Amino acid sequence: MIGDAMIQELNKKYLNKNRPTDVLAFRMQDGDFRDFNPQLLGDIVISVETATRRARNLKTSCEYELYLYLAHGLLHLLGYTDTTKKGAQAMQRIQKEILKHYA
Repeated sequence: MIGDAMIQELNKKYLNKNRPTDVLAFRMQDGDFRDFNPQLLGDIVISVETATRRARNLKTSCEYELYLYLAHGLLHLLGYTDTTKKGAQAMQRIQKEILKHYA
């Protein structure tokens, strides 16, 4: 877990978006070393600053936001995308189910 400044650097470097974000997921399958350790899904990077700020704004707990970002990142590592309305809805549905058990 990192702060907004570092996640903004990663977002700019890898996704060409010069702004902080809540979570980034880097699938091992998409990288140069995909054959190195095929059972690894990848990396999830979460901004604690964003989680803290959103928890305060949404009147939830920071812990809840962190679980949400972790679930979201994990779904991306598993191949889910939220670039379409249908994909975003599917991810939200699964995230809710995950959060019922862990948050």
